[in-house]
Amino acid sequence: MKFLCQEEIEKLQIEEAHSDKKPKKTDEQIQAIYSSGQNILVSASAGSGKTFVMAERILDQLARGVEIRQLFISTFTVKAATELKERLEKKISQQIQETQDLELKKHLGRQLADLPNAAIGTMDSFTQKFLAKHGYLIDLAPNFRILENESEQLLLKNDVFRQVFESHYQSKEHEQFSQLVKNFAGKSKDARGLRKQVYMIYDFLQSTSNPQAWLQESFLKGFEKVDFTSSKEKLADAIKEKLWDLESFFRYHLENDSKEFGKAAYLEAVQQVLDEIGALTNESTFNQYQEVLERVVSISKDKGGRALTNASRKAELLELKEAYNQERKDKFEKLIALNDQITLLKFQEISSRVLGLSKDFSSFHE
Repeated sequence: MKFLCQEEIEKLQIEEAHSDKKPKKTDEQIQAIYSSGQNILVSASAGSGKTFVMAERILDQLARGVEIRQLFISTFTVKAATELKERLEKKISQQIQETQDLELKKHLGRQLADLPNAAIGTMDSFTQKFLAKHGYLIDLAPNFRILENESEQLLLKNDVFRQVFESHYQSKEHEQFSQLVKNFAGKSKDARGLRKQVYMIYDFLQSTSNPQAWLQESFLKGFEKVDFTSSKEKLADAIKEKLWDLESFFRYHLENDSKEFGKAAYLEAVQQVLDEIGALTNESTFNQYQEVLERVVSISKDKGGRALTNASRKAELLELKEAYNQERKDKFEKLIALNDQITLLKFQEISSRVLGLSKDFSSFHE
């Protein structure tokens, strides 16, 4: 069976719009399900039907002769992968019962039999299976395991730090290195202060797509010429503007729109944010603005990032809910970007003291 052309997809969209189905597929969902021969990116909020669209697209591919073993289907969680497999099993079984086409019935029967072994899972599970099978090509033993225990991770991290520390301490630059250790020693008079900073940089690196490139191109490049005082002043002004803008938005929501949603859970988090911002004044220092920004961003990340999300299911309030959620999302994207800038500035200021040694420590990730 051939894949649909764009004209046929548009015809389907019109037919769906005029049908009596409930719920109806949207034009965007139909486009995502039936498009072929090109890369497709589907970006949508939680609960908008992404898993449904993925399942329907897979079923359409199978109905047109594609084998389930030819597909790699990645989900964010193990639970989502399990649910997707169950949904596919149910739908394929239903299609086998409904179709009168014997060839299609046989084909779908094979797909149903192959479903338990299909590549449906998280990216972690896929790469783990791939390495178990082909790891010998890079001298990786097939009995490797994922280091998930935090205690084991810390032991390994400490061991690597000790090796790097000793290497620098015994190098020609040991006097410089000793001074660096003293700069961060504080009252402890040992390497714990320096180790804490190195671990903080390392942990931040894990959130970047290319840690080594970020170190060289963003973290270490040219910051020895940065005027940190001026940078802090500019950041403080930007933080002040964005936080007060958020405060105005939330206060308006509480005083007006929120009354429609009763005692919704997200309103408690909104009040928490307002309390944090309300503690600031025009005389507040950069550090105080920074601390409030960090706490506000942290509140937004509670409950899996949904602490401030209006999850009302009232159909008559859908438009109001979506308008709030979208504006809140836009404002927090800007706040999170500012928080990242502070983190970067903080790391740069620390490392500007001993640029050469900072570059040497970039090998810590390796």
